[in-house]
Amino acid sequence: MKRSNFLYIIYFLIIIGITFFLTIKIANREINFNTFLGLKSVNEDKFLNDEECVLNFVSSMSSVKNYRKVNSYGLSDYNYSYYKPKGVFRIIALGDSMTFGHGVDIDESWPKQLEKKLNQLNTSREFEVLNFGKVGANTKEELDLFKKEGIKYNPDLIILQIYPDDWFNEKCRNERKIKLLDNISWSPKIQVYLNSSSEDELNKFLDTLCFIQYFENLDENEKKNEIDRNFLNPLFKLAKIANEKNISMVIVAWDFQPFPNILLSKVPCIQKAMKNYFNNGDYIFEKISKIPNIKFLDLSQYLPYSEEIRLKDAHLNKRGYEIVSDRIMEFLKSGVVIPN
Repeated sequence: MKRSNFLYIIYFLIIIGITFFLTIKIANREINFNTFLGLKSVNEDKFLNDEECVLNFVSSMSSVKNYRKVNSYGLSDYNYSYYKPKGVFRIIALGDSMTFGHGVDIDESWPKQLEKKLNQLNTSREFEVLNFGKVGANTKEELDLFKKEGIKYNPDLIILQIYPDDWFNEKCRNERKIKLLDNISWSPKIQVYLNSSSEDELNKFLDTLCFIQYFENLDENEKKNEIDRNFLNPLFKLAKIANEKNISMVIVAWDFQPFPNILLSKVPCIQKAMKNYFNNGDYIFEKISKIPNIKFLDLSQYLPYSEEIRLKDAHLNKRGYEIVSDRIMEFLKSGVVIPN
């Protein structure tokens, strides 16, 4: 055999051996495929390798019981007829888990507390506040829900509750979940947690990681493009529908402020993501201010991160939602949005 042919065979066998070795390592998740290819890693070195930080953050997110009492339409409310009786002023509350009332009972959510307070005003009208809050919903999903169901109730007023993550795209979240399952090597402690988790806890865990990875890597231009596409554009469409149907509309916001350092200190692995997540209020509020015939109320200053008004996962408790309902009612009265 010629020497050159022999060397070719040796080289070929070496390449086959290396390929087989890397395939086994990647399949066993001992080597991350993205890292091997030089692709942009999404915070795995800072977040996923910090077991204590990961488990502290996830446990805080999964420790709150979510009361899932829903009506026949899957909403956290009682059943209402599409028909609006004479003399009824009907309000539809759109929002995410902060409107749904994650962690509290139906009557402790801010829409139901607001309904009770309005009916204690002794006006000539009866008030109905229908809770259309959906856990995890973004503005696009809230718009779709209103177009599909909300408009059928012939509302007089829409109250849209917005939150800093309303521009987090659901399709993006689902795609990232799949990538997380395929490409991450879990540490032994986290693997134990995953093996003992319910389906709901696993989904919450993956949602949390998707959230971290998504917000960790966005630059300012990407962030504004995502906000415009997934949040502001659906918001403008909802406002247009309200104007066309002669429905009053109020936008209520909170938590649009820098994430408290006392909370960041407990989860140092996600500080950049948290700051990316919360520090968008100025840009969003400026855009909202240009929408005609829309009233806006920012409650951020009234809802600090305090155990007195917050659950462990930072959702509001009954007292927190009481503050929300009080402030909204005073705002509605002062702005002559509700009838006498």
